[in-house]
Amino acid sequence: MKEINKGDWNACRIVAKGNHFQFFINGKLSSEFTDKLEGRQLRKGFIGLQLHDKGMVVEYKDLFLKNG
Repeated sequence: MKEINKGDWNACRIVAKGNHFQFFINGKLSSEFTDKLEGRQLRKGFIGLQLHDKGMVVEYKDLFLKNG
């Protein structure tokens, strides 16, 4: 993905509205998902980031959650 700055900080933003989730990297939409709740209401969940290459390191700074 050309939007990722390798070896530098990248801005990640996750937007969750109801059962619809969007993941942005450096302002570019990189992933989008709608959970099929089948009549159930989403009450809680987990967001996990995965590493796909051996030796990768992920560091976080300025991490915050916003409701609303």
